[in-house]
Amino acid sequence: MKGCPVGAYEKDSITGIVRHLDDQCIGCQYCIFTCPYEVPKYNADKGIVRKCDMCAGRLAEGEAPACVQACPSAAISITVVDTQDAIDDAQAGVFLPGAPSPGITIPTTVYKTKEPLPRNAIPADFYTVHAAHVHTPLVWMLVLTQLSVGAFCVSEFFDRLIPGDALSPIRQWHGLLALALGLVAMGASTAHLGRPQYAFRAILGIRTSWLSREILAFGAFAGVAAVYAAALWQAEHAPVVTAMTWLPEVAARSLPYLGPVVAVTGLAGVFCSVMVYAVTGRRWWNGAYTGMKFFMTATVLGLAFSTAFAAIIAKLVAEEPAAVMAPWFAFSAKALAAATMLALLGEASVLTHLRDRQRGDLWRSARLLVGELRPLSGMRLVVAVLGGAVVPFVFLVSSEGVPFSFQLAAVVASALLLVAGALIERTLFFAAVSAPRMPGRPGGAP
Repeated sequence: MKGCPVGAYEKDSITGIVRHLDDQCIGCQYCIFTCPYEVPKYNADKGIVRKCDMCAGRLAEGEAPACVQACPSAAISITVVDTQDAIDDAQAGVFLPGAPSPGITIPTTVYKTKEPLPRNAIPADFYTVHAAHVHTPLVWMLVLTQLSVGAFCVSEFFDRLIPGDALSPIRQWHGLLALALGLVAMGASTAHLGRPQYAFRAILGIRTSWLSREILAFGAFAGVAAVYAAALWQAEHAPVVTAMTWLPEVAARSLPYLGPVVAVTGLAGVFCSVMVYAVTGRRWWNGAYTGMKFFMTATVLGLAFSTAFAAIIAKLVAEEPAAVMAPWFAFSAKALAAATMLALLGEASVLTHLRDRQRGDLWRSARLLVGELRPLSGMRLVVAVLGGAVVPFVFLVSSEGVPFSFQLAAVVASALLLVAGALIERTLFFAAVSAPRMPGRPGGAP
């Protein structure tokens, strides 16, 4: 209920029943991420999530829920519970063996048996490890928003390493393309919604939902970035309307302030993206690990994209593009290699959990990475090393005698390889998650 960005849940203050408001739902499925008990289910035909409300309408009329009445062996019952007893049981960890901790939501569901459960009881599917669902629109949205933010942050260093005569056109076109990628990313995110026509509702949960905060932060980022991109052009080109000849001067004066504001709002959006997944309680998505991935993606892709695009513009506008780009190439190649290696080491740290004696969620994620997802993991490593270290060092650091056309092809190839690697990594981010779940039978079914 707290995670829903549109307020599509309400909790009855008397019965405690949490109802899902179908008409309000936009089908973002974030409640599925935040619920540890696998209760909400996505209905693809309706484009919304549905969940049990204990047949609240029947209860209001004094009738038992349909499942209680239908069970032929009277194995299900519903009764009034004592709230304090539920809190005490949650603190004592009294719940179903193998289920998520009752401390997460203090559930009032009780599982009873005449025979005491053995001390080492585990679910029948405890050793089952399967890749999770990959949310492809979110993969693209996360990678492209972080690329856009990283590119705007990196552009703040252009004026230190690129000569003034080539700096203006590079910054102008770079700003436009970085903005375009950010807007494409925001558009891609709506492909994940079951009812995208109601996406405007997604900021209603701003008080409690990190998803609403992420949307608001990236909306602010897009707005400020659009103003910044326009100011870059106005600062260099006189407006058509003569009555507005003051615009270039105002735009030029605003640039030193707009650039940092764009960077800060973008970084705030990336932070909100981190929190969207961190608050779900999945250990694979914990704040430190997810933050490392998301901010390193922004750094690596921002450097690669900015270098490639600056080189393309320099080729088009500069008389000696090699001389213009040489200082930037030297800086970006070394920074890119360092950032890529740091990112790969951070991602590989989860593999240390393969030695865990207790087979928890991170052990499961590590097993997936070296098992079912091994081809993707290997591909991620290869393209990242090629794009982030091998290609830049061969063509940029050791650039003596290398024609600029070869360097240009190299930086474009490096950027494409690193974008591909980031898409693979973000696919693994979703596929390798081991979510809290209710116990099931062998094969993984509940």
